[in-house]
Amino acid sequence: MPPVLETPPMECVFPGERLRRNEWCGLLALLLIHAGLLAWLGATYSPTYDEPGHLAAGYRIWTTGRIDLYSVNPPLVKTMAAAPLRLLSPETDWRLITGQVGFRPEFMIGRLFLANNPDIWWKMMTLARWACIPLSLLGAVVAFHWARQLFGRPAGWVALILWTFDPNLLGNGCLITPDVGGSSLGLLAGYTFWRWLQTPDARRAFMASACLALALLTKSTLLILGPAWIAFWGIDRLRRGQLKTHGRREALVLLLILMGSAYGLNLGYGFQGTGTPLKEFEFVSRALMGDVPRNKYTGNRFRGSWTGELPVMLPSEYVRGLDLQKKDFDQGRWSYLAGELKWGGWWYFYLVAIAIKSPLGYGLLLLLALMRWGRDPRCRESVFAVGLPLAAIVAFVSAEQGFTSFVRYVLPGLPYGLVLISGAGVWIQSHSPRWRAGVITGMAWVVISSVVTLPHSLGYFNELVGGSSNGYHYLIDANLDWGQDLGLVKEWIDKHPEARPVTFTGMSVFDSRLIGLNLPRTPDFELQAFQKKPMPPKDTYAGWHIVSVTALRFGDERYAFFNELTPVDRIGYSTLIYYISPEEADLLYSQFQKLAKAAPRVNEKL
Repeated sequence: MPPVLETPPMECVFPGERLRRNEWCGLLALLLIHAGLLAWLGATYSPTYDEPGHLAAGYRIWTTGRIDLYSVNPPLVKTMAAAPLRLLSPETDWRLITGQVGFRPEFMIGRLFLANNPDIWWKMMTLARWACIPLSLLGAVVAFHWARQLFGRPAGWVALILWTFDPNLLGNGCLITPDVGGSSLGLLAGYTFWRWLQTPDARRAFMASACLALALLTKSTLLILGPAWIAFWGIDRLRRGQLKTHGRREALVLLLILMGSAYGLNLGYGFQGTGTPLKEFEFVSRALMGDVPRNKYTGNRFRGSWTGELPVMLPSEYVRGLDLQKKDFDQGRWSYLAGELKWGGWWYFYLVAIAIKSPLGYGLLLLLALMRWGRDPRCRESVFAVGLPLAAIVAFVSAEQGFTSFVRYVLPGLPYGLVLISGAGVWIQSHSPRWRAGVITGMAWVVISSVVTLPHSLGYFNELVGGSSNGYHYLIDANLDWGQDLGLVKEWIDKHPEARPVTFTGMSVFDSRLIGLNLPRTPDFELQAFQKKPMPPKDTYAGWHIVSVTALRFGDERYAFFNELTPVDRIGYSTLIYYISPEEADLLYSQFQKLAKAAPRVNEKL
């Protein structure tokens, strides 16, 4: 007979309980482990594609007070990251900031920022990354306490352990990017709002408002929390039958919470440009630009109407950042998923990405949590408290179909997911050892699968796709190959002096010569280029070739011929190493010549 599910002897919403001494020790130990892992990864990874721009933008805020660089992301994380740089006094060059509407110079300025400080750039990057570690620790503490209050003491420990070792939080939390910072502060905002719903007093309303402001200063995706809170409040009060008795007063307080968060957002920007009339903006996104002549790239659909006279009570750079981000989605990009290259995106991309980049132990824990919730309807309120924000974030990001490339875009929903599945922890207090074993197995699966991937957490993939070494067949770019392994490429070359001649092609805006990596570009086969210029010398194909998996799988067919070869080594999960013998090079070269000669005849037929 199938086992009878035993309902654990506990309530689903728990009052705040003081931590015992041994619990304080356990909490501190796990936080130290998490901080140590982040510090290690932060000192190991070379600069990823976005980081130099974030660092330069943060330092510009400290030195000039201007928040006009990398405006698609709010300033909190980059300002926090750049704080230690004030001790180093790096050289700066802001000449590329011209104020041209729609122009994004942050990537080139970030590259120059590191290049202009060749003696201290590594120290700059490391200290800046370490300065962001407290944000992830804050998220861990919030997840711990919220899970305890929703599902009981054991659930808190489940949430904390999952946060400590989650590969996505480790891989992104060690970087100067707003994704994990936004995840932590978004969870904090959700927690304080839930607390206000439990006891709607003035102090908790203020905390919810302040924490939402901090979240908005971290990642603009978290704007969706405002509508999600309104929906959550309405459904909760309707279910309790309190909408008529308390609805008007609480609706006013909720409005004040949202208005207060907008005030906090303005405060974080120093009220720069707050109150600018709508007609004075030059927009570049289709929604705000309106109909413009083909030879114009900016506009303002509100100019000339009464709405254009209205003041925008948000910082001007925040508005421009939202407009720039929308423009990126309007223009579209190539997206990659499971071997398919597509202009635009897939509505289900983030669901697939989450499924293959999260440890499978989460699935087991979710199944156990579902068993608990099915047995006890009292849990539904707790599930709804974290499930609604999670669904809102994923749906909000998935709605943009201009491109779907980066799982980090939905990372702010991950903490809600961790708290949600921590509900499986209620079975730890079960009298049946099989349910306790199920929870322990799920947690161990998460921890072990993450630890064996270190220090390559950014490139983690689960067993559904054959593990991390096979992940590049399904996702590329910032999901596993963001330039973080350039230092390891240099180490591999130094350890293998026999691997000569050697070429390299990789993903990075960072000048790799700063780490002594000055190699010729891997020869490619681009049919259109061969029709316009002579083919490269035959001997350039022979030798050792270090190729990033993004270059291998993304774009045109320039490096497709490497897919027919077997790599002899790999560096992390982002880079493959090939050796082509002189004989193989001769064969490849003859094949390329035939294709190049046949191409014009093919074009004529077309």
